[in-house]
Amino acid sequence: MTAVGEDAGMGAHRSSRPTGWTSPLRRAARELAGVLSPVWCAGCGREDTVLCRDCAQLLAERTSSPFRAEDQALALPLVPSSAGEDDGMGVLPVVAAASYDGVVARAILAFKDHEVVGLSRLLAPALRAAVETAGEPQRARDGEGHPGWDAGLQGRVQQAGPLLVTPPPTPASLLRRSHRPVDHLLRAVGLRPTGGLVTVTPSAALRSLLPGGRQKTRGSVARRRALRGTLRVTAAGRRRLPGARVLLVDDVLTTGATLHELHRVLREVGADVSGAAVVAAARRDRSAGGGPARKPSESSGFPRDEWSDSS
Repeated sequence: MTAVGEDAGMGAHRSSRPTGWTSPLRRAARELAGVLSPVWCAGCGREDTVLCRDCAQLLAERTSSPFRAEDQALALPLVPSSAGEDDGMGVLPVVAAASYDGVVARAILAFKDHEVVGLSRLLAPALRAAVETAGEPQRARDGEGHPGWDAGLQGRVQQAGPLLVTPPPTPASLLRRSHRPVDHLLRAVGLRPTGGLVTVTPSAALRSLLPGGRQKTRGSVARRRALRGTLRVTAAGRRRLPGARVLLVDDVLTTGATLHELHRVLREVGADVSGAAVVAAARRDRSAGGGPARKPSESSGFPRDEWSDSS
């Protein structure tokens, strides 16, 4: 079994280096692991590798240019704007590292729902780039970011690092996964998620364990209604959040309903929510009433809970 970005060609390249007696042992260990627990490339299905070299290169290319993504998410909240809109309001700015389709979507699903944690080597830098771009409006405004960027973040994102707040997990997701995917990615690149400030309400926690609590088939309006009132600020959050600058961080932006609810409870206690950053943003299916687009490559039947892939 090979790691991220490795295939037969890369393995042959490494074997030309003097590695002593450890190389045969490592190769034997990988082959044994492949027999006991077979793996396939998350991008193309090639056997015996978590992500082949070609797919790893494609994933790196697809996540190399963060861009503003809020236009695709109808349920995002309105916030005071300094970009010159007539009514002084704009949509909460969101920066995405990539579009949620193809190899990007498959890699995220494999990392989250199948716990292929080795994919964090490529997904974590992508999320870090989105977080850094969301915190650097000047760089994006000077043309280093996506051409769709505008000055909407100026005056709301400041230079000192904000608190990075991620959606809290539901009991269902904690039972299904051994890790918190977004927090995992942030820590993998030296960023510190600020936990313990927001939690799910008892009623939402219970609903997450019952059948029919999934979000993926709902449109933006239905998701927003279903999520309203499902989060609350903890006692620690009430002490720390008033006046604090916050950047919301999630894995996938679809309708924006999750980020809307998170923004609502943070603003109610006086937090200054400057924007959001995500690994990927789904394109809106305009023929389906504003719901997220469903690509053939994403229709894998992977389970998704109330907070998963549903920002």
